[in-house]
Amino acid sequence: MLVVGGESLVDLISEVCENNNSLSFVAHAGGSPYNCSIALAKLDNEVGFLCPFSKDNFGDFLLKPLLKSGAIALLEKRVAAPSS
Repeated sequence: MLVVGGESLVDLISEVCENNNSLSFVAHAGGSPYNCSIALAKLDNEVGFLCPFSKDNFGDFLLKPLLKSGAIALLEKRVAAPSS
């Protein structure tokens, strides 16, 4: 098993709403170790990701693609701290 340790984070990318000139934000899952874990799993490697996930909505947002890729979240207990 390959073990990848490091951050998972949410990048909020701003977009201008043309109808009222306000800003909206689109969330994108990110963090180099997080993305590497997903890529390695998609290449049929057994991968464990060593980083806690928050109990918040962004934690759910980050965990879903990781698990879908086949990578394993090695820290099963979710934390109360907010997502990065």
